[in-house]
Amino acid sequence: DYAGLGENRQLVLDLPAATLAVPERLFDRARAVVVDAPFTELVQRIASHAAQGVDDTHDAPADDLDVRRFHWDAAARLGAALIAGAGMQGAEAPAAGLDFARIDRWLRAHLSEPLRIADLAAHCGFGMRRFHQLFIDAFGETPHRYLQRLRLDTSLTLLADPRLSLADIALDIGFGDQSAYTHAFTRRFGLAPGQWRALRH
Repeated sequence: DYAGLGENRQLVLDLPAATLAVPERLFDRARAVVVDAPFTELVQRIASHAAQGVDDTHDAPADDLDVRRFHWDAAARLGAALIAGAGMQGAEAPAAGLDFARIDRWLRAHLSEPLRIADLAAHCGFGMRRFHQLFIDAFGETPHRYLQRLRLDTSLTLLADPRLSLADIALDIGFGDQSAYTHAFTRRFGLAPGQWRALRH
């Protein structure tokens, strides 16, 4: 049942599994989200841009790419905001499981570093084999595959800063060089990072 009193707005995030780097376990049940000031500002910016795009992006191939870029960018920012603690409540670890929100935040904070599964497993109090299985249960894929998506999602935000070169971004998110980053980015999003950046108005 639902009743709205006074002025009400709803935010619906439709995030298909295996797209964004967001733990699957985050969506296994309803969770309360406090829509604080930073989260509200993010949503308003995205909604404003989307409203402008209704008139500005009609039926042209270049515009289709821009719309696709916008959707990826908006979804990555909203997903990151949810995980980063924008009022997330009830994200406690299940019994004998992982605190997936805490692990996701840790991975985001250490993107530029090589992932040592043994160190992360020990940090969480598990052996390697048990940790690996619990991670797959919580995140829907292996730690390395999840981290790869997380790095690429994070790069979407970094591409918005024209002061950062592609080489800088590649190193900041843990790729060995710009070439490896460009190859992974293009395979994931269908555009090279330079093309993605050029679509921004």
